[in-house]
Amino acid sequence: MVRVLRESERRAERLIEEARKDAEKILAEAKKKADEILKSYLEFDEKALEEEEARKLEAEVEELRAYLEKKMESFAESVERRREELIDRIVGEILGLR
Repeated sequence: MVRVLRESERRAERLIEEARKDAEKILAEAKKKADEILKSYLEFDEKALEEEEARKLEAEVEELRAYLEKKMESFAESVERRREELIDRIVGEILGLR
């Protein structure tokens, strides 16, 4: 009877050890899968952030382009006015009107 109990105890210990190993494998696989999901999410999130940043930069570039275009137009108009003033002044000097 004692021998049967000891044999049952050893069998139970082996089953417990196998169950523990199986549980460790399952936990390791679950951790690996969770890490993969997290990595995938972080890569997706990073990509989304990069795309959003690119959109913001494109909008800023467009605003700056429009601003510079207006400034260039203003500068060109100013240069044209000054050119006309100089021409008038030179013509006036040549004709003795000034």
